[in-house]
Amino acid sequence: MGLAASTEVVVAYRDGLHARPATLLAKTAAAFSSTITIENLTQGSKPVNAKSPLTVLSIGIQRHDRLRIAAEGADEQEAVETIARLIASNFGEAEEAEQQEQVSNE
Repeated sequence: MGLAASTEVVVAYRDGLHARPATLLAKTAAAFSSTITIENLTQGSKPVNAKSPLTVLSIGIQRHDRLRIAAEGADEQEAVETIARLIASNFGEAEEAEQQEQVSNE
């Protein structure tokens, strides 16, 4: 039986996934009841539990790597979409940089 919802994203974050973004990804995943996995297609990793920062770090996600996020459960579609948006937003860093720029321009 396959996972019910999935999507693929490419990591644009310049530093890849180090401790801070991996922890943020895992905390975001933990907010959902669905089983959520992440797989590094570029590195050929097996799917790992997206709710664990250590397992997320273990698949060596670098900039430009293609990832598959998959979920199965009651909130699977929302979980996949939320995590994909988090990755696409560079883990909120773009928003932080924008806010800092606005403050410095005032």
